[in-house]
Amino acid sequence: MLDSYKKQYTDQTIQFVMVDPLGKVLDSDETFFSLKKGQPIEKVHPFFQCIHSLKDVPVAEHIFNCVHLEIDGTDRTTDIRMVKKPNGTLIVIYDLTQHYDEYQLVAQARNESIINSELIIIKNNELEERERFKNRFIQNFSHELRNPLTSILSITNLLAETPLTSQQKKMIDFLRDSTQNLKLMLEDILSISMISSGRLSLTEKTFSLYKLLNLLRFTYSSKAKAKNIVFDMQIDDKVPEFVEADRLRLYQILANLLDNALKYTHRGTITLKVGLNQKRANRANVHFSI
Repeated sequence: MLDSYKKQYTDQTIQFVMVDPLGKVLDSDETFFSLKKGQPIEKVHPFFQCIHSLKDVPVAEHIFNCVHLEIDGTDRTTDIRMVKKPNGTLIVIYDLTQHYDEYQLVAQARNESIINSELIIIKNNELEERERFKNRFIQNFSHELRNPLTSILSITNLLAETPLTSQQKKMIDFLRDSTQNLKLMLEDILSISMISSGRLSLTEKTFSLYKLLNLLRFTYSSKAKAKNIVFDMQIDDKVPEFVEADRLRLYQILANLLDNALKYTHRGTITLKVGLNQKRANRANVHFSI
């Protein structure tokens, strides 16, 4: 039973060819190549021309690996063994096409994996370099801004100590608050890495919500007037004056929304409405709409 299986599987991948000393085919089992008796073996495929140069080599057996043969329109990848015999040369052809194809696929997959790994390393290095450059730029840029900002704060404080009208004092307060907000945002720029990684924490402190809204009213009334439009603010009487929250974040959000409103509004009125949804257990749910 095993002999029949061996013949079924083994014979299909090995072909034996016997050639005379002149290289003419004496016999062949024609497993996968059809060879005619008396046919010069080098006429079958140019590779077999080497059989003539091997006659004078004092080695009885030669093995050639991964030889591509195309005979009668059939292309195969083979290993070839040539053994010297008294009446000529025995050529054993092993059809290893499937083996070499699979090996090539494995090698290609491995090479692609290595290339992809190298590309990932290069990309990560590039991203790290960009991150370092960004951080250096932010640090230098923020450092350069600190000096003029400190000067503005100092001049504002000195100006506040001089004799001023009530209107001028109010404008000085707005200027001080705006400068303070700018200083806080500048500090945020220094922690931009925390922002990008989603680890930015909120700083909740008690502050006057009305004072913040008045600053927004003053700032955006002037900006709206420059565009010949109207800025209006409506505050519900039930909204508490003092709240505990992150003042800077709230200011940033409202200022961003109002800036967008100014950008895309060319006539009419921009209205900021502040209302109280509910108040429970010293917690106020405040609603802002623009």
